[in-house]
Amino acid sequence: MITYEKALEIARERKDEIDNCTEYENAYVFGFSGDNNYVGGYGHTPVVIMKEDGRLTTILESVGKLGQEIATHEVPTIQLTYVEPIEYMPEELRKEFKLGEYAEDDE
Repeated sequence: MITYEKALEIARERKDEIDNCTEYENAYVFGFSGDNNYVGGYGHTPVVIMKEDGRLTTILESVGKLGQEIATHEVPTIQLTYVEPIEYMPEELRKEFKLGEYAEDDE
């Protein structure tokens, strides 16, 4: 049996956006509420992780194998932010918008 945390780790390797999970007797089903606007398609279907062995499967393959619903979980989303150094911005823009070495003190 695998834990919820391990199942979430496995699911995030397969699906970029996850914000909910339905726990069943035999599996965890991870999904994203934004997928409700789609009818299937790569990346827009739930990811199923079987509790017994951590096997990743699809919702279609797991029909009839999930068991009774136990609980629903809200999954915190992960946001990654990339910021380039200010020196990457052209000097004329740094001057115009008063950024970096051209920033004004707020005193």
